[in-house]
Amino acid sequence: MPDGTLASILIVLDVGDATDIDPLEDFVGVYYALLKAGARLLIASEAGGYPWHQRPKQGKGAGSTLVDRFLSDRHARNEIADTLPLRDVFVEDFEACVLVGGSGSLVEADGRFAGGLIGGFLKAGKPVAAFSGRIGFMPGGAAGLALLSSGGAGLPTAIRALLAALRDDDEPGDHDDPCSI
Repeated sequence: MPDGTLASILIVLDVGDATDIDPLEDFVGVYYALLKAGARLLIASEAGGYPWHQRPKQGKGAGSTLVDRFLSDRHARNEIADTLPLRDVFVEDFEACVLVGGSGSLVEADGRFAGGLIGGFLKAGKPVAAFSGRIGFMPGGAAGLALLSSGGAGLPTAIRALLAALRDDDEPGDHDDPCSI
């Protein structure tokens, strides 16, 4: 990201068919780290709207400080309740993409699904960070940078790498750590 400009980053939430895995923790980590870095964010999911099977509730032992912060943040909750459908996303509108959740291959032929959209980012030479323990990568001539992580403890490192890939003149020590939330 050149000085004075904000990167436009797409966050794709792919819940797939898994009802036992809730990527909310990874999503809120990504969301708040990118906001702190000054990125402009758009959140998308396959069908649009609220992406998960059930909504987390405050005081139900949801867990971390970040999840509690999210549950207290009306703006963030409104954004997640109104995600854009993947079919309405255009790769050229963004500098990078972050995939949270999902399974299967990152490079598929059909752009209506997360893998196809991610493949579009990679083919356009744009960086992608993917946080899932159940995805694979098939390099079909992709020119972009793919950062793969299972989330959790690896999330701050992957977000820093994604942001560094977006900076034209990234000098060590010049930027605050966007992942110390």
